[in-house]
Amino acid sequence: MNNNQKSIKAYIIIIAGIPASGKTTYARHIANQLHIPFIGKDAIKEKLYDVVKYDTSKRENSQLYGAASYSVFFQIAECLMEADISFVLESNFTPASADILLPLVEKYNYRALTILFDADMNVLHKRFCERDITDERHPGLASKSDVFNDFDTFNKATLPLRDFGVGKKIIIDTTDFSTINYKEIDVLVKNFIKNNIFDITIRLAIPADAPDMAEVGIRSWEVAYKDIIPAEYIKERNATRSKQIKIDDDNTTKYVIQKDGKTIGIMTVAPSYDDDLDDSFYDLQVIYLHPDYYRQGIGSQAIEFAYDIARGLGKTAMTVWLLADNHNAKKFYEKCGFIADGKTKTKDYGKTLTLIRMRREL
Repeated sequence: MNNNQKSIKAYIIIIAGIPASGKTTYARHIANQLHIPFIGKDAIKEKLYDVVKYDTSKRENSQLYGAASYSVFFQIAECLMEADISFVLESNFTPASADILLPLVEKYNYRALTILFDADMNVLHKRFCERDITDERHPGLASKSDVFNDFDTFNKATLPLRDFGVGKKIIIDTTDFSTINYKEIDVLVKNFIKNNIFDITIRLAIPADAPDMAEVGIRSWEVAYKDIIPAEYIKERNATRSKQIKIDDDNTTKYVIQKDGKTIGIMTVAPSYDDDLDDSFYDLQVIYLHPDYYRQGIGSQAIEFAYDIARGLGKTAMTVWLLADNHNAKKFYEKCGFIADGKTKTKDYGKTLTLIRMRREL
């Protein structure tokens, strides 16, 4: 367990947009191209209709089963994320849907790409009305209430869909289907995957890692603490950092975080020094990343790895100490589920600074 491979390789392709813009067709296409699952909200609604046979002429029925479809839809999405599976998710997402999806993307450390299909509203309304009366349209999706035959009603209901987005966002204009180069869109998707998915290795440090670990510490301190700790103190501390890092042959607590064989982070996970805690606690004593790798999800991966170490040793809680003025770090740990437990201490960093302790259950 201690020499483990952690990967950031799961992604979600979100196909969004206004009805009749061609999004479902492309969603199925790209899922097939990438050999990953396709989850469409309308497909779920169709299955519900096949079982229940609700009256689609009543608008309230369509809304009720639409809401039920979304509930199942998002549940399936989270199940796939729990299993670290990449997939395509398609629907006419509202901006409120981002409030559901974004926390899931962050929780499971996914890379997200939204492709929003749009077009001239008059063209979309004409397509929508025409397809609604075709034999090919599934009866569970056909709007027999005729409420959207009115352009103003359709326009008011669908315009907000343009504001949806999670992760990187690409907008595709499908006003004229004949002008769309789907291969170009495929390339954009595949480039997104290529540029955002990578493998991270976290392993126990060995003596030969010490110089690279010192370099990470130096660069991290220069950026993370530049507005918190006096510059002269940082300079003095960094000048002797290579002498400060000692790795024994029998090291069991200090780790390196590597990308493509290059050390980009360091971490120490060890028993807590705090005498007010029992042995059910483990402590995240050090975690630094090289600034070039900030905000790429690597810190979250490292934290998950730390949890695994602690759980494997039978621990049920984890603590971390951080400078009270390090607001970025505090937000990060809060996102990871830590809360301040009221314990504080002070330390001299060229001036007296306060540290706070945060903890979380495992």
